[in-house]
Amino acid sequence: MEYEFIAGDKGLTSEPLGKVTLEDVKKAAERLAVAGMPVNTRSVHAEIGRGSRSTIVAHMRAVREPNVSADTHGVPVLSPEMARDLAREIDRLVKEKTSRLSTDLADARESLDLVVQENEIFRIALADADVRVATLRASMAEQVGGVTTLRSQIEALSGQLEPAKLEAQVARQEVAVTREQLRASEDRCARLASEQSVARDELADVRRELARAKEEVETGKRECVTLQAQVAFLQQTEAHLKQSAARAQLLQAELEEARTRLSASEAERTGLAERLGDAKHSLSCSEATLQQLLGKVLQQVRTGESQGGSS
Repeated sequence: MEYEFIAGDKGLTSEPLGKVTLEDVKKAAERLAVAGMPVNTRSVHAEIGRGSRSTIVAHMRAVREPNVSADTHGVPVLSPEMARDLAREIDRLVKEKTSRLSTDLADARESLDLVVQENEIFRIALADADVRVATLRASMAEQVGGVTTLRSQIEALSGQLEPAKLEAQVARQEVAVTREQLRASEDRCARLASEQSVARDELADVRRELARAKEEVETGKRECVTLQAQVAFLQQTEAHLKQSAARAQLLQAELEEARTRLSASEAERTGLAERLGDAKHSLSCSEATLQQLLGKVLQQVRTGESQGGSS
């Protein structure tokens, strides 16, 4: 089968010629001719690697018939080789379109079969629904009878509900009283917790005061040791200082007793503090007395030395 095509402005070109130019077609044809390969639409298209075959055909006609202008009214005929190529392309397109239509028709038939199957399923479901509706109607009639029975039972129970309401009201009142008692207990617990915190702070203060008192006792003991050293150093004035030494020993005994009482009970802290104050006062008095006696002794010693020197 041979085809004859008319070359014109709208005959073969289906897209702009800008994609594949006439120069591209000329160069591709020259390369094929130099390589000894046939120059046709398919080989030129394969050589260029782009563009549509209709565009390439138009450019090949311009290459082969350079004297034919674009607006000529003549009817040139394609060469047999180009006509066979175009006929094969048309056959290929027709077969491809036919295959696609056959596939679409098979899909449509398959969809139609699915619709028929779905309609059958819907019919079966509708029959089942009718059966279920009948069953539900019978069940509803039974439920209506049950509702009437329930109403009578509710009316009977409503008479018994009044005593229960009274009991519930009494129970609510008892719960309210219990809640008030619980709130009072919670407030009492909060107050006790606050008092406990204050007591802890006071206990910490007492302990700090006790520590300070112990430090003062240790200071008194060190002072007593110093006094004893002074008494040992001033053995020559022992006769004049016996009363002061006895008082110092008495104060030391009182200090020891005070320390024992402090370690035994924290409740006697106030009394011990007072005794410690008295002991401090007595110690200060004793120290003053000792200093006076020491001054007198030193004065006597100096007087004796001065008399001895004069003699």
